[in-house]
Amino acid sequence: TVWVAGRSENGQTGIITRHLTVLKKINEISGIKEISAGEKYILALKNDGTVWAWGSNRYGQLGNGTNKDSTTPVKVSGLSDVVHISAGFRHSLALKKDGTVYGWGENTSYELGNGTTINKNSPIKINIRGVKQISAGTINSVVLKTDGTVYGWGWNKNGELADPALDYKKTPARVSTLTGVKQVFASGYHTTMLKTDGTVWTCGSNYNGVFGNGNETSSVTPKKASISGVKQITRGRYHSLAIKNDGTVWAWGSNIDGEIGDGTMIKLSPVKINISNLKQIATGRDHSLALKNDGTVWAWGDNNYGQLGNGALALDQKKPIKILF
Repeated sequence: TVWVAGRSENGQTGIITRHLTVLKKINEISGIKEISAGEKYILALKNDGTVWAWGSNRYGQLGNGTNKDSTTPVKVSGLSDVVHISAGFRHSLALKKDGTVYGWGENTSYELGNGTTINKNSPIKINIRGVKQISAGTINSVVLKTDGTVYGWGWNKNGELADPALDYKKTPARVSTLTGVKQVFASGYHTTMLKTDGTVWTCGSNYNGVFGNGNETSSVTPKKASISGVKQITRGRYHSLAIKNDGTVWAWGSNIDGEIGDGTMIKLSPVKINISNLKQIATGRDHSLALKNDGTVWAWGDNNYGQLGNGALALDQKKPIKILF
């Protein structure tokens, strides 16, 4: 089952409202194994390999062949055997079981990698194979191939695709020479990669210290964060979270809205967060979420739209709080 809270002018919580401060169940859909939230819309992957979406559809990001918003889940056209989904700012990606990638939605910055800037309201196949993980960023896309190499397309004005030309990448192109990558995340102005050796690397803009290497110097060449032994990463707009092999959680970057969870401001290097025994982490634009091994969910950071689901509004949380279902 799927539960949502937060901003909902376009019906992404199932109703039209500016703020939903408590979690609401989406009754029209079940059998979901993965969800991904974009800007004013949500994607859901069912156990049968089909993809469903609801919320804003101005750019075709719901993928049902229309540009009409929907408060109830609609099926993404022509997709089956999907194993992974990723909602970007206004474009969506899906990875099929055979390693192929499909995209739809906004394409004004070549987010769909097909060499054009024409938006698509139905999925199109992207010219890349052998993919095992996808990440739709704000206005670009990054994927991880089975051989541990990373490819990307779209916006590169800050070097987030590791190309010193600082121009759009109209079709999939190799992101740096890094190998042995196990997880990738595309954000607004940077790309972060986790290697199999537990190290974290980032390229692009280093605004607010998103590289986690002790400074704010940007680079088109991936720079190593001051952390090791990492098994999972996630990326917000200007902050990062990481779970280490020992189950501890670390964060760095912007903390203006409390998204790092320690009550301070910007962190140029990783700091430990006072929460443990985590199974999974996720980030929104300026807030953070954590799933513990006991099945409880915790949140902290920006709460201007009630996205922390704690019944409050416009009350940022500087430390993790438990979400009640």
